[in-house]
Amino acid sequence: MVREEVHQTKIYRSDYRFLEYLRKRLRIPRIRLLSMAISLLALAVLKLDETYSLYQRVIKEYEEKRE
Repeated sequence: MVREEVHQTKIYRSDYRFLEYLRKRLRIPRIRLLSMAISLLALAVLKLDETYSLYQRVIKEYEEKRE
């Protein structure tokens, strides 16, 4: 899968504030956080039972990389 660079995205102000909060808490780039959120949303639609465990695994990996 080839990813193209996004130059501008419009979102609600409240969503942006929440995104910034998560970005600061997790210390990861905003684009990676958005990518993860979109992937988790797709997974939630397709495989609801596995969503939470995947979320925990991804967060754990980010925290391990940060240390």
